[in-house]
Amino acid sequence: MNKRAKYSVELLSTEEPVDGVQNYYPFRLGMKTRAIINKKYFTIKVHTVKDNESLIPGFSCEFEEKSVKIYRNSTNAISSLYQQLFGTATKFSGPLIMAVFTQEIEKTGCFINIYIDNQLFKRIEDVDPNTTWKQTGFLKQYEGNALFGLEHYKSQERLAKARKLYCSPEEWLDKTKMDKLFNYHLRKRISGNIDWFEFFTEWATNNNEVVELHQNLSYIYPKNYIIADRELSAWHSMLKATGCTNITPFNT
Repeated sequence: MNKRAKYSVELLSTEEPVDGVQNYYPFRLGMKTRAIINKKYFTIKVHTVKDNESLIPGFSCEFEEKSVKIYRNSTNAISSLYQQLFGTATKFSGPLIMAVFTQEIEKTGCFINIYIDNQLFKRIEDVDPNTTWKQTGFLKQYEGNALFGLEHYKSQERLAKARKLYCSPEEWLDKTKMDKLFNYHLRKRISGNIDWFEFFTEWATNNNEVVELHQNLSYIYPKNYIIADRELSAWHSMLKATGCTNITPFNT
């Protein structure tokens, strides 16, 4: 048997096609890759696996109703199932069949992490989705906005919803409205023990229109707590959505 077996690859979405149009995405967590090997369809699934305190990619492989356990790398996942089915020692390079792309959009820019065989191969960052994806050299026929999922109808719905989620300082004591903003901007980034609402009620009831952010946050956080960059970015988003403006006259 030829050791360099031929195969082809196509991208699959975890969702059904919308209005008869097949949606294609870059590889990322939760996605599937279909590899056609010897005219047989193998589907590699990307999972999340807990490694100490971090979540890393894990891989399983399916053929019809047969499957294998989740492996730490894609090579073992597809090779193990192929060997079980056909009784051969043939191995396939998972990285050649698939690479895993994870994407992030933060206030500071856009980021793409490329994982090969469960290891971070490269991290790319730039100011917007289009320029970030151009640096990868992959999927050049698509715009970065589409690959980041920003043009997907569900993303558009969420963005529209976010634009509607706004309140003025006069509405800070409206817990129902503030809860909606908290759920969108802060809930996934801060501990449930932090009384975030106190930050706004205290500010709303004093006579000072200007506060120093870090000092006021220290009143609701445990002593010596260090706020991570993503957590602070979430606070910035929350404050912007509640009518606050950064008036710092210099770069910190």
